[in-house]
Amino acid sequence: MYFQLEQSIYDLRYELESLEWNRKEIEKNLREAIEEYRIMEHDLDELEDEHDEAISQIEKLEAEVQKLV
Repeated sequence: MYFQLEQSIYDLRYELESLEWNRKEIEKNLREAIEEYRIMEHDLDELEDEHDEAISQIEKLEAEVQKLV
């Protein structure tokens, strides 16, 4: 009886340690994913700004062409 209880405690400790390790890995992966999302969001903002600048430049050039025609 004592041996079974001891074995059950050992098994539960092992499972708890395993779950703790899994939780830490999941938290690490989540932090990395959040950081990657922030970087991608920043990059997208920059691309949108570049796109807006390009559209503005195209509109200016189109207006210049219309003046020449």
